Amino acid sequence: MCQLLDYVLIERIVGVKFDVAAAQKVDKTYTCAVQSMGAPRPDILLSVTVTTADAEVFQEELIPEGGAAVKGLGKAAYRQIRGAGGSAGPGVEVGWLTADARLIVLRYTFAAGQPRSAADALAPKLVELAKEINQTSV
Repeated sequence: MCQLLDYVLIERIVGVKFDVAAAQKVDKTYTCAVQSMGAPRPDILLSVTVTTADAEVFQEELIPEGGAAVKGLGKAAYRQIRGAGGSAGPGVEVGWLTADARLIVLRYTFAAGQPRSAADALAPKLVELAKEINQTSV
């Protein structure tokens, strides 16, 4: 299992059961993906990298267009609903700057064919999961 993602925690907060995980570290970036056996989606992807950005730089440069500020998560945070594309359905992305200078991005991608409203409904749950991850990673 990945260091910061726990199957039980994900299922409790997000309401989806995952049972396959893979992690990799390249240079200063750690990435983890979880999904269900035999299904490419939905999935959750988490990436953690060391950064020199402060909260001001994060807010000005790292929040993607269409990202909405999230309060109570790290030094600065955003959430964004992502549109469907290719073989993937819509998704939700939560990114934040931790107190110990790490940039963390948590992304949930639905299976193709799911409506955007599913991503809208999931967004608060993914923020809650991000807050739990932030607590365990600090």
